[in-house]
Amino acid sequence: MRVFAGIYAIAARVADILGIAGMIVMVLMAFHVFLNISARWISGKDLDLTLEIVTYYYMVAITFLPLAYVDRMGEHIRADLLTQFLSRGVIEWSDVFFRFALAALLAVLTWKTFESALDQTEIRETINTGTGVVEIWVSRWSLPIGMGAAGFYAAILGIKQAAAALSEPART
Repeated sequence: MRVFAGIYAIAARVADILGIAGMIVMVLMAFHVFLNISARWISGKDLDLTLEIVTYYYMVAITFLPLAYVDRMGEHIRADLLTQFLSRGVIEWSDVFFRFALAALLAVLTWKTFESALDQTEIRETINTGTGVVEIWVSRWSLPIGMGAAGFYAAILGIKQAAAALSEPART
C-alpha cells in the first residue's frame, strides 16, 4: 500500500502543477487582453494576433490543463438527482464504477488527441490571419497532457475509492 500512496502523491502533485499552469495561463490571458484594450484606447489599434493567441493558445490551455486539478478539488459537476435515494454503499460503488469509466474515456481521448497533436506537429499546423501566418500546433498538446493527467488521476482515485469501499463493512 506504500507504493500506491507514492503513486497517488505523484498524481496529486501533477494535478496541482497543471492546475497552477492553468491559473498562470489565465492571468497571462487577462493581462494580454488588458494590454490589447489599453493599446486600442491609447492608439486606436489592437495588438496584432491577440484574438488568435487567446483563441488557440490561452483558452485551450485553460480548458484542458487543469482537468485533473478540478477533479482533485472535487469541483466537477455532480448530477446526483437519482443517487440521493440510494444507500451509501451503492453510491460508493457507483462512484467507483463511474470513476473507472471516466478513466477509460479519458484514456481513449488522450490517445486520439495525442495522435492528432502528433500529426499537427509533423505538418506544423498554422492559421492564416490578417497579419500573416501563426503556428498553432503547439496548443494541440494541451489536450493529451490535460486529459492524460486527468485520466491517470481518475484511475488512481478509483483504486483508492474501491479499496476504501472494500475495507468498510457492507452497507445497504
